[in-house]
Amino acid sequence: MYKIRYTLASLSIVVAWSLSGCGFLLHPPSAANSSSFPAIAVSPPFVTTADFLTTNTGFIGVNSSLMATTNGGASWTLKLFPHQESAVAIDFLNPAMGWVLAQGGNGYHPLLSLLKTTNGGQSWVIERTFKTAQGGSLMMTSTKGYAVVAHHLYMTSIYSNTWTPVALPAGDRPQAMDFLTGQQGWVAVQKGSQYQLLYTSNGAQSFHPVFQSPNPVVSIDFSSTLHGRILIGQKQSGMGFGPLEETRNSGKTWTQVISANGLMHQGAAGYPIGMEFQGAHDGWIGTTGGAQGFLSSGLLVTTDGGSHWTPVGPKQRWILRAQSMTLPGMGWVLGDRNVPFVARTTDNGKHWSQIWPNIMPLAVDFVSSTVGYGLGTASNPNAVLMTQNGGQSWTVQNAQPPAQFTNISFGGATGLAIADTYASDGRTIVQIFRTTNGGVTWRLLSSRPTPLSIDITMLSTKEALLQTARHVYATTDGGLHWKILSNIPQSKVTTSTDYLSLHQKWTFDSASAWGANARLVWHDGTKRTTVFTWPASPKTLYIQPTTLDFLNRHTGWILLQKIVRSDKSFTKPGSTKKFFKVNSVNQLYHTTNGGRTWTLAPLPSTLSPKTLDFVNSHAGYLYTNNALLHTTNSGRSWILIKTSSYPNIP
Repeated sequence: MYKIRYTLASLSIVVAWSLSGCGFLLHPPSAANSSSFPAIAVSPPFVTTADFLTTNTGFIGVNSSLMATTNGGASWTLKLFPHQESAVAIDFLNPAMGWVLAQGGNGYHPLLSLLKTTNGGQSWVIERTFKTAQGGSLMMTSTKGYAVVAHHLYMTSIYSNTWTPVALPAGDRPQAMDFLTGQQGWVAVQKGSQYQLLYTSNGAQSFHPVFQSPNPVVSIDFSSTLHGRILIGQKQSGMGFGPLEETRNSGKTWTQVISANGLMHQGAAGYPIGMEFQGAHDGWIGTTGGAQGFLSSGLLVTTDGGSHWTPVGPKQRWILRAQSMTLPGMGWVLGDRNVPFVARTTDNGKHWSQIWPNIMPLAVDFVSSTVGYGLGTASNPNAVLMTQNGGQSWTVQNAQPPAQFTNISFGGATGLAIADTYASDGRTIVQIFRTTNGGVTWRLLSSRPTPLSIDITMLSTKEALLQTARHVYATTDGGLHWKILSNIPQSKVTTSTDYLSLHQKWTFDSASAWGANARLVWHDGTKRTTVFTWPASPKTLYIQPTTLDFLNRHTGWILLQKIVRSDKSFTKPGSTKKFFKVNSVNQLYHTTNGGRTWTLAPLPSTLSPKTLDFVNSHAGYLYTNNALLHTTNSGRSWILIKTSSYPNIP
């Protein structure tokens, strides 16, 4: 029931995965079969881009599909793109007529397509294809449309299905654009080592420069022919922001609204993904983290035309995929985290509503068959959640706890949480918080210098365990004082541990190597008893991490992954080294007599389990692949807990 996991060693193995499980059947199987486990996604949906016409009507690219809403996200329709393509850019003129720049193919045969629909995505016309993977941007007006693909500019009439290249001054490579009408527009180009902003007033028949810079123009926003803003980037820098420039006379003169240092001092970080203004003063800049893991400031908001900016959203900064302001201070953002999200604000980011997917925690801890607690949502990794109906719906107990919790543990309405911070000398400080009202409010109990904290586990209202990278600490007074209970041995053996009390625990030990066996060991004080050994074989590998969950000395479950190597081998392209083909299978073991005998339930090999949490001998929860599942028959069969009526995204 209480899990502490030591990860002491890792093994890098190149394998060719197979969906079929293979292994030695050591124990009589349970009644589980392929139909006893619901179909769930191997990976979460991937959001790519968005286009919102109003606060209620908009479109989102998700995987190879277009999701559309006309009621602010209360419901969505889903339409597939041709050829399993994914949207790079979307621009609709109305709920029926729109265009998509879509990416498909593979690394050897990349493909970009310009698609058009006149019925809201029910059917598509492929207007042009490009043999390239270099996506760009798309902008439609009431008469003409423009697209940047592979550093070339293309144009179409909205009444035709053809796109023609636009002649730019020799050597110019378009980077970004903004068109007010089919005739008037601006295109940012690279010209050798310099960058320019070009203006056209005759539908791209001719251009003339209105701005020049040694750094690229990354975003353009004009509200009229006279008034516009451009955001400058940087060629080589850990920060993607240059200054924000403004013109009020069609580009004849420019004024720096705020410098790059000014933006940085006001919280700008990462790389801008886009800038847009609504009205005279309200503006947004969305940011992302970049390939090298730079921090992002999420969404930057201004209410004075760009002189001052404030990062908004949760304390842990968002990494955004797209943003869309539909009215001053109102609009949408798409998050680009491990679990993507769509959120909406009506007050310039002071408050957010997660519109898609429905609220679902990133980690769970159940205290009964119906009551559970969760940490983090797709749009707010700091939120503390609660369910009273077995995970069918979740309420936010605290959207902004006093620190960025990395783990929580509950026993009834009483819970403990841990968060890491840093002292002035650089040492890691773990903070321990306590709640007595189900996570609504929290009190800081103690702070102590330790290596990074990993897990916190409540055994009772007074006893709890804290795991760091080197030690396991114990408390007997509810978290006020902690003492080292044990050291984590530095060895090649990887251990998963499940504590029943401060001095009784189960461990699953494995060297995670071909030919190494795995052992389940019962610890009662100073006494160690090996209860069961999984046999060694040169072709067998037991993968960590393994999930243990024991209710007591007799009843428990072990979820482990076993890989079996075949005699068949293959050679990768460009290499002379041979690799063996393997089959993998997830196996759920269940015992009611302390590990002397087991029943075995095979599970799909595509699972990536995070939590196995049984609340009694029959009922339990499995959190895997960003989905929550429930069993009422000790794990022989599982039911997917559905928290929304959103379409099943392929």
